Amino acid sequence: MRQTVKICNMTGLDSSLKELETAKLVILMAPPSVFKDCVQRMGELIPTVTNIGVCGQGYYELKDHPEDIILIGYYECEAVADVIADVTKPILSVQRMKEHMNAIQANAKNTVCLDFTTGNDSVIVTTLNACLSERDIALIGATAWDNKVSFNGRLYENACVYALIKNTNGTIRAYMENIYVVDENMPSFVATKIDEASQKIITLDGKSAASVYQEALGIRESDIESQTFKNPIGREVGEDIYIISIKSHCPDGSLECYKRANHMDTLTILRLGDYDAIIKDTVSKIKRDMPSIKGVFSVNCILRYLMFNDMHYMGDYLGNMNQLGNHVGLVGCGEHFRTQHVNQTMTCLVFD
Repeated sequence: MRQTVKICNMTGLDSSLKELETAKLVILMAPPSVFKDCVQRMGELIPTVTNIGVCGQGYYELKDHPEDIILIGYYECEAVADVIADVTKPILSVQRMKEHMNAIQANAKNTVCLDFTTGNDSVIVTTLNACLSERDIALIGATAWDNKVSFNGRLYENACVYALIKNTNGTIRAYMENIYVVDENMPSFVATKIDEASQKIITLDGKSAASVYQEALGIRESDIESQTFKNPIGREVGEDIYIISIKSHCPDGSLECYKRANHMDTLTILRLGDYDAIIKDTVSKIKRDMPSIKGVFSVNCILRYLMFNDMHYMGDYLGNMNQLGNHVGLVGCGEHFRTQHVNQTMTCLVFD
């Protein structure tokens, strides 16, 4: 399997698309100001090439590309894509996904699913896994910056697009990286009252969620929103921890989050670990697992991205990941990994 990356602006879009007209799959990442125009040109210039797109910004090798259009072409693979046109009713698409998996004879060793959604992440992830789990196929994905995704040259709102990608010459694997650790001195809390629709944690152990968070960290009320960079909430699922980022502190004492918690979830407050060492360990592990890497596609949470920029670390991060080879990725507003919707996380697919 092979990936080819094109970086351009609207002036160079047509020539870049023409160079990808023999690809099996093309992925578009573009900022809100030009996304609609990019999708239209894809429909006109590469109408027979399977393609999906997401409104957002990306990075490639050693550079961040906040204003650029990024096109990724995949070769030496099989790919089938589709759209869930209404994210509130994803169950209607389950049968089609099963048909797609059968069509390419997808299996866990050589196939992953990549999705981009405009929202309703938890339900989307659960629905996709109703199919993917039958063959233990890994899911990675992201939430769009704007309410826009694309499929085969058409723009969709309130939708999810996905591609099943099968490496016909090797394997493909999914990875997740968490740079936050459990603080042994921090107790666990139970989400005793939540509002699923607004993704609010109202009470922890029967007390105002904001006051519990504030008191546990010894911070001022005004610091709650920014503190999530260092101390996000962690949801314990068996031995794994999945991150929930705090969006805002509400007047009623609840915490509005970027990911939904569930009633009676066991939660804790994480702390930022030695992120440089953790990232280098991730790179080393991937190299050990896959010594002949041909390419990497990653999704980094926007909160990780903002924190790395504030710490002047983004260049070092891209340098570390570039050791794996051809590395391109998206800054997402939420991440998907297998059965979970997560925040402040990196997920990636790696193929040889």
